[in-house]
Amino acid sequence: MDNIINTGISVTIIGMGIVFAVLIILWGVLEAMKLIFDPGNKKEKKNENIVTAQPPQSSDDDESLIAVITAAIAAMLDKPANSLRISSIKRLVDTSPEWGKTGRKSFLNNRFN
Repeated sequence: MDNIINTGISVTIIGMGIVFAVLIILWGVLEAMKLIFDPGNKKEKKNENIVTAQPPQSSDDDESLIAVITAAIAAMLDKPANSLRISSIKRLVDTSPEWGKTGRKSFLNNRFN
């Protein structure tokens, strides 16, 4: 009985060792391929994080934007606009793919027309 258990344990250890050795070899091959076939990728990634500053908007635009947003929120909540206080507005960059934008536009057009 001990012989069967010892054989099972040794087969398990050898099998796991082979699996991990193959995974390490595959990892090394993938890293080598990345260095060989895409050497300029690191330089592009470093420049990707640079954010360009946009010129500040005039205060008239900001005030009208705040007024429009306040009016929309007041209409949605059925409350008077003077009871709301907008403390800050943060612009979000729309990173949706073009097909997603087109789908939303066509949905809204079909729904409200």
